[in-house]
Formats: sequence, C-alpha cells, structure tokens
Amino acid sequence: YENNGNDIQVNVGDGVLRSDIDDLETTSGLWEFVAVTFDRDGAWSSEPSYGYVWYPVVDAGWRPYYHGVWRPLPRYGWTWVSVDRWGWPTHHYGRWGFTRSRWFWIPERRWAPAWVSWASAADYVSWCPLGFDNRPVVGFSLSVGNTWAGWVVLPRRAFGVRNAYVSRY
Repeated sequence: YENNGNDIQVNVGDGVLRSDIDDLETTSGLWEFVAVTFDRDGAWSSEPSYGYVWYPVVDAGWRPYYHGVWRPLPRYGWTWVSVDRWGWPTHHYGRWGFTRSRWFWIPERRWAPAWVSWASAADYVSWCPLGFDNRPVVGFSLSVGNTWAGWVVLPRRAFGVRNAYVSRY
C-alpha cells in the first residue's frame, strides 16, 4: 500500500482500495468496474432470506478471508487485502453466507476493513466471515460437514505475513 498524503491506497489486482471511501453512494463508477468482474467470475441468484446474492466460481476448498493478507492501515487498523480479483468489494462491502456447500456474497453499501469475527488462543489467532446477522458464518450439518469450515487459524507469528495460510481445522 502507499500513503499519498491524506489518501491511502492499496493496489489490489485490477483495482485500488481507497481508505477515504466509506460508502458506495460516493462511488458511482465503482459498480460498473466491479460488474464486469462479477459477471466473469460468478453468478447472481436470489436467496429467499437475503435477496440477490453473488456466487463466486471458486475451488471446492475456497472460503472468504483466506487468500490474501492482513495489512495495518492508518485510520482503519488491520485491513484485509484479498488476492481474488473481485475480493476488494466482496471483502469490504457486504457479508458472506454459506448454503448447500457453497459460499455467497450479500452486497451492502457500507465499507469496513473486513467483516469478520475474531478468536484467539495461546499462540494462535483466527477469524471467520460475519454473516448478515453479525454472527460468524459456519457451514454445519449433524450428519456431514465441518463446523470450522469458515474459520482461518494461524500461528500469531504468521499473522500479517503475505501468503501465510493454514489448513482448516
């Protein structure tokens, strides 16, 4: 990232995350830029509880807030920088859901450095996407599934280190 006076920019794939943008009302051209990427890398569908949501085309083991890095940004603190080309809007505007073994993004107009729930243990830090209800998103089934499917767990020494990933627990 770079600090250009009052405006901090994080270069992410084809776009730039600007820390002075707090909501999408002020970014009329942003959705036009993002729409092409969304059409190329996923599909919109209607979910009864949320309205229209976006399903990314990803590998079976993919999950939000996994491929990328946490970076400290002045004014915002730890901010998620995704390596997914569509990760800039999906990890800063809106929440994630999980159904039928698939992740989907629920768009929202409010910006945040990340929409995650945090947990920690002695030498580990972990995070999980927050759902629309502000609770951690967890894929769960009594017969099959993994209740930790949404959580990323890292040793504290690896937090903030580019490309430091740990398998799901």
